[in-house]
Amino acid sequence: MSFNLLNQKLNSFINLGTRLGLDSIYALLAELGSPQDKLQVVHIGGTNGKGSTVCYLEYIALESRVKCGAYTSPALLTFRENIRVNNKWITKAQATEGLQIIFDACEKIVASGIAQPTQFEIETALAFWFFAKEQCDIVFLETGLGGALDATNVVKQPICVAFTNIDYDHMNEFGKSLKEIAEAEFGIIKKDVPTYLHVDQYIDFHHALEAQRIKVGGFNGPFVVHEKYSGKLRSSSVYAAYNAQMAKAISLMLGYSKKSIQNGLAKADWFGRFSIVANNPTIILDGAHNTPAIHSLISSLKKQYRKEKLVFIVGIYKDKDISGMLSAIGKVASKIITVSIDDVIRLQTAANLANIANKLCSSIVASSDMTHALDLAKASATKNDIIVICGSLSIVAAAAKELNLLGVDKWIN
Repeated sequence: MSFNLLNQKLNSFINLGTRLGLDSIYALLAELGSPQDKLQVVHIGGTNGKGSTVCYLEYIALESRVKCGAYTSPALLTFRENIRVNNKWITKAQATEGLQIIFDACEKIVASGIAQPTQFEIETALAFWFFAKEQCDIVFLETGLGGALDATNVVKQPICVAFTNIDYDHMNEFGKSLKEIAEAEFGIIKKDVPTYLHVDQYIDFHHALEAQRIKVGGFNGPFVVHEKYSGKLRSSSVYAAYNAQMAKAISLMLGYSKKSIQNGLAKADWFGRFSIVANNPTIILDGAHNTPAIHSLISSLKKQYRKEKLVFIVGIYKDKDISGMLSAIGKVASKIITVSIDDVIRLQTAANLANIANKLCSSIVASSDMTHALDLAKASATKNDIIVICGSLSIVAAAAKELNLLGVDKWIN
């Protein structure tokens, strides 16, 4: 079967949604020879910043001449970008080989009474299969939703686990309070495994952390990261320095040199996260997809642009805190242009977003598509103003296509 047909089959399982549980992924991986047990894994959890932290770790490992695998989600273009070895996507040929094997394995486990693996479980299995086949020295693994029942939580004894931040998201799965969310996120912590987190997370959630320590019978740490990274970074966002410092702390534990850390962090580029892609007017792409991420984005904008007018193009998934996100944006935006994409069914319609935003900002326009949205934004902005495109990676990807950025080798490695 061709890659395109296999990709279509993979996408057909999106209707299964998200499943919190490990029965299907364990059964699938067992059919593949349990490749996750052959890997040395750094497991990264938290609400926001996981992908950026994995990216930083990748570049540091490359500077250290260590063969590294990386698994992140979601994707801008294709699931292939989520599965990387030495910062190179899994190729179509490699993905074709792996998916054929995995779909055969799915048929076997379904016939035995196990539930059909979801799209995310299949992609996770493909990542483990690929990293084992490539004999990676180390794997940097980002959780999906996170927690004990996340499909990535099949690694028995990771090198370490780390948490970028814990904030409001996935409340339907984890609970409405930050305490409940923290308790769920800490489910990836294992007995005797070093555990890293930022100081504010330790202060806010140390009771949940100690409850997990008792549950697993003790872990190593926690190792608390206190500072922000003060060296050179390509990203000027306020959150980049926190994620970079976490990557530095983990890298020092792994034995990477200070020079490799410094060089890797200076080179790392995580596209779609406060990415400045044009000037006159400035256009910024940011995949901020929940309320805490929007607040971080706004903090970054306020730090860098004190007087400029901010024009927002916004698209948001239906299951997110739409009012909270738009309320934060409405406080700083001179104009909000809402947008949706016909083939992304998770996105709220532009009209509905505009109705919600209408109470929060004096100037609201619902656009028909990204082409129209960009035309409206450019018409509203002078060369000194800032156009910010945010709300989801689907919106970032649509904007990147419209701006002819998706074939640029500088970020597609």
